[in-house]
Amino acid sequence: MDPWTPDYFVTGLSFSGSPPVIIARTCSGDPSTRSFERKVRALHAMRIGEHDKAMTSMEPHVSILTLGVDDLERAVVFYRDGLGFSTKGIIGTAFENGAVAFFNLRSGLKLALWPRKSLAADAGLPLQSSSSTEFSLGHNVSSPHDVDSVMRQAQLAGAKIVKPAQPTFYGGYAGYFQDPDGHLWEIAFNPGFETLA
Repeated sequence: MDPWTPDYFVTGLSFSGSPPVIIARTCSGDPSTRSFERKVRALHAMRIGEHDKAMTSMEPHVSILTLGVDDLERAVVFYRDGLGFSTKGIIGTAFENGAVAFFNLRSGLKLALWPRKSLAADAGLPLQSSSSTEFSLGHNVSSPHDVDSVMRQAQLAGAKIVKPAQPTFYGGYAGYFQDPDGHLWEIAFNPGFETLA
């Protein structure tokens, strides 16, 4: 018997409980029997289950971090040639607002560089002035020496050092630089990083 061709018709839904209950009658017009109610509830549970599977909750995971940039080629040179990030270069130039560059980071995370006007158009928002203090990107390393080394590399690549590396209040060592588009990076040694969150 086809479970999706039942011998009843639905007369309504009751939303007083959770999950909602189907109110049904048999095709003969008689009120639903107890066994029939079980059949309807089972069918309803199957459909609710399928619906719940389709509505997966958001997991604490970031796949792509996109930075809006004013000059895509300049940004690619900074991250690829200056910082040594791996990329296939600029793709999507055949499409309006499609030019973008992706960089492979660790743990499957990707960094995307996309013109700010393209990002605004794709999101349906007006292009707005940028601010360096809306967020920062963190790069943790294993020692204060490594902090100094990365800060020097960034400066040689064209970054602006906005806060030279120095001891922090939490017992670590960190400094800040800005990429050519003003995005803020913190290079840090945090001995307690693994215990956070």
